Amino acid sequence: MTRAKRPVLARLTVAGPSEPPSRWSSVMAAVADGTSQIAVGGALVTTFGVEFAKSFVAGEVDGRWWFLALALAGLAAVLFGLRQRGTVGSRTETGIVVAAAGPRGGHARIRQLEQRADKVGKSLCEYTLKVNVDLDAGDRGVLDDFADKTAEASGWAQWAAPSATAINLFPAMAENVGFLFGAKISDYPFAREVVVHEIGSGGTTISVPLLSPRAVDGEVTSYYGRLLHVGNGDMTRVAIALDLHGAGDQYFGQVKATCTRDGIGQLLMITPPPALRNGSASALAGVVDLVCREWQGASLNESARTGRHAIFLSCPLAMAVVLGARLASRDHGRWTAYAQDPAGNTYEAFPF
Repeated sequence: MTRAKRPVLARLTVAGPSEPPSRWSSVMAAVADGTSQIAVGGALVTTFGVEFAKSFVAGEVDGRWWFLALALAGLAAVLFGLRQRGTVGSRTETGIVVAAAGPRGGHARIRQLEQRADKVGKSLCEYTLKVNVDLDAGDRGVLDDFADKTAEASGWAQWAAPSATAINLFPAMAENVGFLFGAKISDYPFAREVVVHEIGSGGTTISVPLLSPRAVDGEVTSYYGRLLHVGNGDMTRVAIALDLHGAGDQYFGQVKATCTRDGIGQLLMITPPPALRNGSASALAGVVDLVCREWQGASLNESARTGRHAIFLSCPLAMAVVLGARLASRDHGRWTAYAQDPAGNTYEAFPF
């Protein structure tokens, strides 16, 4: 992918271990990956296999079968260790922490998310890389560099663990930034499936694939979305608002006010059913599929489909990243993402 030359602002680093390994943890790791079994078994085979052979040369019968039994036990230990190493190798996980701090406040919240992402990434993955960027005032070019570095990190992760089946992405950024970031990285031909993790305050995670959306029928009927004309706004500008908490007019009222302020003429209001609001991984993936379905099935004319789009994000960060990849991958230059400002009861747009 060819891009215009610009300063390199994103930083790619290797995430170090959360704490130096203790002697006991090193021993346990050696047992877990088969190293100890191979070493001990190899010593038994070498020592007692030689003694077993010497017993024939010297004509000594005493202890011969004990030598054979210990040599066979050593061989079994070696085989078990090799099998254990293969099993551990197949479970090797690779991860990338992606952190973007914005210029309009929220630094403390993003840094807290970043710290949690660091900790969870290191606990779940054997190989963890990290990409950092400080965003300028709405400069999409900075996100281009951020996405470039993330793709570069994925290449290094695949090289470090060729047997890994997926790349785990641990985002730490505002939801509106996450949406545009997801749209941009979906342009890259990743060699492994990319899985985006939502990290809870207690360090628990749920995850959803970045791409591979479910097939949508040619004819789509809208069941959970309502299309509303907003004031005298531009009818070629359409926004999506997702009410994940079932707050109804209390939620949509603030969104409509923002649409009126910014000249957005149409608003697709989506309220997922209660079964998709429990916060589980399957519910998160289900909401993403639902939003894509409702957007495709909305009654919009051609000028609205090809006009400017917006999305209001009051949802988990992982969902925001995946929605960006699913909705805006081909035309992210036409999307504006809004997220709630933690410091006030307003919506913050990105790009600004």
